[in-house]
Amino acid sequence: MASLSLGTGVRPGVLWRWWLDELRALLPARPPGAVLVPRAVIALYERSSVRLAIRRGQRLDKLGSIRLPDPARPELGGVDPGAGPILQRVRRSRLPVVLRLPAATGLVCQDVLPASAERELAAIMGNKIDLLTPWPAEQVHADQRIDRRDDGQLAVSLVVAPRAAVAEARRRLVALGLEPRGVDLVEDDPWALPTVDLAHGLVQSRRGTRWLAVAALVLLIPTLVAGLGLGQQILARKALIAERQQQVDALEQRLADLPELRASLEALRSETRFVAERQREAPSPLIVLEALSELLPDSVWLSDLTIEGGNVTLNGFADDAAAVLGLVEGSPYFAGAEFRAPSTRERVPLPDGSEREVSRFSVAARIESLRSLEP
Repeated sequence: MASLSLGTGVRPGVLWRWWLDELRALLPARPPGAVLVPRAVIALYERSSVRLAIRRGQRLDKLGSIRLPDPARPELGGVDPGAGPILQRVRRSRLPVVLRLPAATGLVCQDVLPASAERELAAIMGNKIDLLTPWPAEQVHADQRIDRRDDGQLAVSLVVAPRAAVAEARRRLVALGLEPRGVDLVEDDPWALPTVDLAHGLVQSRRGTRWLAVAALVLLIPTLVAGLGLGQQILARKALIAERQQQVDALEQRLADLPELRASLEALRSETRFVAERQREAPSPLIVLEALSELLPDSVWLSDLTIEGGNVTLNGFADDAAAVLGLVEGSPYFAGAEFRAPSTRERVPLPDGSEREVSRFSVAARIESLRSLEP
């Protein structure tokens, strides 16, 4: 093998920077977009308080609860006087804070996609927010995770929370001196380590890796000083290898596997068509409301209306609950009407101060074709 000569040599500063880069290469790399951390402070947010705990792998250290002042009436009280020791322990831990919102704040939706969609998973799930959740995409923070890979398919969970709810909770934690680095929802274990980051701001703690870099540098300084000349030759060889590698990468890019690229493109097109078809098939809430307004008489009051997939659930009050069931079942727009719970008689106050006895009902039905009502 021919030897390489550096001629006038390499400046010590250049060699030093190269050596530090080599040390950094020995450290564990953080996967792109990763939000998993082995250690974090979990801030379990509730409307009137926040509970804090430090999670270090399998070890959980619960710190306690801090009462939060009522945002609507701040004059009634300031910060919880017992918050000082808890916040001091959080600061001493020097760990990232994860803001965990109650499950009722947002939604966790499951979906199944072809394995070929993994490369564009974020874009695909972003397009599905309007279809899978009751909020427009621009009104929520969202993230997704792959729960399972099986037989060429991906089981994916889409996690969303309204931006307004995240902003309020984040503002109240910042007022305590807690700056959240990540945001997620309570799912199964309220103290589990995060698997998604709705704010996309959670970073891994690098304290341990910094100590590793310092220890490696101290141990290798004698070798660096003794082998300065050898290091110059290694640096020159790396420059030559990098130049050759650029040439190889350029050739590989020109000779890329075109059939595989076409297959990926077709998979993305199929996914786009699938999302569009699902959105067209989903019943419009406005059309369902229009059909019910024409169907139900003025003596029926609805307190709650839920649309899930192709089904609708009506909760409210009427003089005769059985009559409501008959009206829904007899409508051409609904089918399979049934009571979700037994009807009960209640007395409700009227504006003139009198009372009226009515029946509370809960009726569910399957939504049939509503095309005739569409504009």
